Amino acid sequence: MPPTLRSQTGLPRRGHGKCGFYGTIDGEEFEDGSAEDFDLELGAGYFLDDFEAQLVGANAGETKELTVVFPEEYDETLAGKEAKFTVKVNSISEKSIPEYNDAFVSSISDYSTTAEYEDSLKAELLASQQEKQSVYCRYGRTPDGYGQCHH
Repeated sequence: MPPTLRSQTGLPRRGHGKCGFYGTIDGEEFEDGSAEDFDLELGAGYFLDDFEAQLVGANAGETKELTVVFPEEYDETLAGKEAKFTVKVNSISEKSIPEYNDAFVSSISDYSTTAEYEDSLKAELLASQQEKQSVYCRYGRTPDGYGQCHH
């Protein structure tokens, strides 16, 4: 489900949003150091931890000046270098998890109720397990390596 705009202010530690950023090292732009409308997901590991930590609490429309040092184990061209970023948080959004109920199930499947959907999933899992058992037994084994195959 796509993120929805959020009325609460301040980017949370595992927040989502859109931002623009411009980065420099020694006053010069560097490769992949800038973007205009980037889908930001704090905590996803795309940015350096220090970069993300400095954005926690930022509000939509706010511009922040960040300084980060690339770790020594980073790629050889950036390792150990200090970078300065100007980051504008364009919007903040949150992922909403739908309630698991009959309406949700009917919107994602051909079933009308959670009970029908769950029965179908159980049947699929049992059929898959039986197929797996059958394949193993063709070779005289059981999936767990113990026991006897019954033909």
